[in-house]
Amino acid sequence: MNNNKKLMIETLQEIDNYLPKVMHAVQSMVSYFQGGSEQQAIEVFGPFTEAMQWLLDAITLTKSMQEEYDIHVSTQELEDVLPQLLEGWENSDYILISDILEYEILPILEQWQGEIGKIKGVYTDDLE
Repeated sequence: MNNNKKLMIETLQEIDNYLPKVMHAVQSMVSYFQGGSEQQAIEVFGPFTEAMQWLLDAITLTKSMQEEYDIHVSTQELEDVLPQLLEGWENSDYILISDILEYEILPILEQWQGEIGKIKGVYTDDLE
């Protein structure tokens, strides 16, 4: 196996390991916003945005490997909703942010997790 393929497989493993943590952060922010603890949600929001940027980059960089293993992870849905999230952030509209996180972003992350999870056995075998 060439180094590039190995690196992409390892990146897919990292995505698979990282997604549950990001999803937990989303659920925490939703709970904080809905419970009126905006400050706690805001403290999670910064690291969340960094995590999302890493996920977007990692998914883009592993696109050829995803195609090889018939994985369908599209970043377009997330990219489409980010302007609304930014608008909510700029307007301190925590209800909008919470709704976008819960009803738009979390389902996207769950879909990604299902797709990336399809190749767990495959990429473990390929690394050996």
